[in-house]
Amino acid sequence: MLFARDLLHHEDGQSPLHSLEQAAVHYASAIRLNSRDARLHFQLGLVLEEHHYATEMYGLQRKADKERDESSDAKSTAHQDDILAVCKLHGFLGTPKVENQLQALDKEYHLLKEQGQSSKADYVQTLYIWLSKKTGKDISATMQDKESYIHRALLKYLDAWSLCPESWEYSLHAGRLLLLQGREREALLHFHNGLALRPLHPALRFFAGLGLLLQEQKASEDAEKEAALFLQQGLEHFISQRCSKSWEEQDLLDPLSSRNTQFLRGLLTLGQLQQRNTLCTKAMSAEQVYHMYVKLWEFLFFAGFIIRGLQWISALTSCLTHLSSECAIQRKVLSFKSTSQFSCFNHYIKTLSSCLCAGLLQCGNAECPECESVCTSW
Repeated sequence: MLFARDLLHHEDGQSPLHSLEQAAVHYASAIRLNSRDARLHFQLGLVLEEHHYATEMYGLQRKADKERDESSDAKSTAHQDDILAVCKLHGFLGTPKVENQLQALDKEYHLLKEQGQSSKADYVQTLYIWLSKKTGKDISATMQDKESYIHRALLKYLDAWSLCPESWEYSLHAGRLLLLQGREREALLHFHNGLALRPLHPALRFFAGLGLLLQEQKASEDAEKEAALFLQQGLEHFISQRCSKSWEEQDLLDPLSSRNTQFLRGLLTLGQLQQRNTLCTKAMSAEQVYHMYVKLWEFLFFAGFIIRGLQWISALTSCLTHLSSECAIQRKVLSFKSTSQFSCFNHYIKTLSSCLCAGLLQCGNAECPECESVCTSW
């Protein structure tokens, strides 16, 4: 499910996407002339990753892409019909939840692979990637799509690192995207490589902590404490930067930026660890971490960020559950079984964030007919 403002459409040649594509072309041309220059590969990776964020997180879209999307409705319908047919084969009747549709596709893919039907398995994998991207359920599925900008950015970061493995910066960025792709073990190796070069770097420590906690094998108690400490130090660095008089708006690709969803995931993880008092009393409490997490999400939404998928809504709501169990407004919000009961997402996010504030805040969306009456009645 996608909750977003209207996508921003631009004429060809006038879109920021056009500028990013031109930059990518120039870097690619430079790489042809000097393929051993690690910095060129790295810069191309940055451009490709920024293109991904521009389209997937801020909704930028060229006019030609919009028209192409509209012409692909029939193809989308065919994909959905095929997905429902696969679901029926695996016992999910009617129109199952997205999670069940993805589960059925995953089962079918592995079944076809075992039977040696590679072409059919590839098509099922295509359906899985299409559904994941459509619903925003699984960023790792987008990472597996070899045509996606974020996957291509990862390849460029890995190229840069292979040419210059002594660079902590290349290790950090390669590790970040490997983590997104679900290759946690490889990601952690890159983070450790970076830490060997820059042991006190806040972003490297933060992502090393997150990577350690995401390993398939559950971390030991001592490893959890170390990971929580790394996450805490990253958050402290972020706060100190924001409080500095010389602070300027962070670059979107800053690993410890408030616009980086991996950074937000790390904060959520830290809050969960602190609920169990993993760190000593001198560390930030779970309430303080969750408060920061929710307020950053509020900032992102009003900055134009597109929230894809209900997993983020679930995370926000769970934070509020811990923050204010006695809040009457929160109990009202939590009583809703789905966000579809709100006429617009602006109203939903403002209602959530108002649990942390004194008084109620209206969503400010003139096209939401319920906001004024709902806010008043609550």
